[in-house]
Amino acid sequence: MPNAKFCVMNSVNLPSSGSYIVELPTDLILEIFFKLSTRDLLCSMGVCKSWYNLIANPDFTNNYTRNSHFTTIVLSKRSYNFKNFFLLEIAPSGEFIQTPIKSKVPTQAKTDSMISVIGLLDGLLFLLLRRLHDHCDLNKVKEEVYIINPLFRGCFKLEDCRIVDKGSCLTQYKLGFVPSTNKFKLLRIVFQDDRRFQEANIFSVGEDVKWRKLEEPLSLLSKDTQGSYFNGAYHYFVKDDNDVHIHTFDFGKEKGGQISKRPGLLRKYWKRRLTSLDNRLCLVEFPINFDEMIIWAMEEYGVSWSWSRKILLQSWFPSNIDFAELIPLELLGNGDFLLLDWLRSKLVRFNRETKKFSEIKVSDRNFQSFPREITSYATVYAPRFYSIRRDIARGLYGVLEMSD
Repeated sequence: MPNAKFCVMNSVNLPSSGSYIVELPTDLILEIFFKLSTRDLLCSMGVCKSWYNLIANPDFTNNYTRNSHFTTIVLSKRSYNFKNFFLLEIAPSGEFIQTPIKSKVPTQAKTDSMISVIGLLDGLLFLLLRRLHDHCDLNKVKEEVYIINPLFRGCFKLEDCRIVDKGSCLTQYKLGFVPSTNKFKLLRIVFQDDRRFQEANIFSVGEDVKWRKLEEPLSLLSKDTQGSYFNGAYHYFVKDDNDVHIHTFDFGKEKGGQISKRPGLLRKYWKRRLTSLDNRLCLVEFPINFDEMIIWAMEEYGVSWSWSRKILLQSWFPSNIDFAELIPLELLGNGDFLLLDWLRSKLVRFNRETKKFSEIKVSDRNFQSFPREITSYATVYAPRFYSIRRDIARGLYGVLEMSD
């Protein structure tokens, strides 16, 4: 790769003309860029064409994810007026940098539609827009899936949509990525109105033009299952009369399976959920008496004996935080623990040395306390510094309709 230009001010014998443009090795410029926040890099893309080309190269995105010491979180909320996203970047020092994102999202009326987040993978955010299909039939809802890169404008809709009778069924959407084919896949799960599993459909972005009915049904999946995507598969709990199992859906093979649970995993816990932390599948457990949160990590994926108890949080929670509704997000570089209070749309951090919690203030009125039926979304984000239009031009996502 040829050298890129880097602008510097020479403090000695500075000529009246201003600054020198000197040639620095590209490797050195990249080392500097890897130390910058996402906000600073977006500003740097507007400095000159050579910097823009360097940062907008897909290889830079991949290398930034591996080399950056910043932790980046995407925040949003599920509501009837879903307009804003925020980046919250945590520097190695523990400093928080908040940046509002002016992403283009699907337009929706305040009274007959709602947008929610399906998931975020490989720098792209998948949104679900539900709107009334027929104002004469309030149970008929049209479901549309949109794709955006939160850092850039442009909102793209999948061609096929679904008309759902909300009076007789419930739906959930899960997002997966298949590295071997570089394809995103969406899993659509339909439940009967009594919350029993009815059917599942699959859609491969860039390959399918319509949803396909899943040949192999998902085992004993219920509407209340707390699942998580990890290592190319969706993971969820299946309970029987005496035991709890961890089942999977492999997006590449489009088949279900099962992985080894941790020894001693029983039904005695009031609530449990699966998540991923520090690139490991994790199990979060809340005992019946609600006096602690236990986080187990699977050190070697699929191996039963590799489960280890990593974190134990006891009753140090302030009274205004609902202990059982906290979702672990990330272990920060300084040892702090970042969690989302999803019912109250709050981020909290926990210092394991001082055993103290503190709320992270997001400076926007939309992130104040919401009614309990309005929930928030937050996830660790690997920034993608190039527009989705580049992949569309290469035919990776098939035909996507540009949203107005």
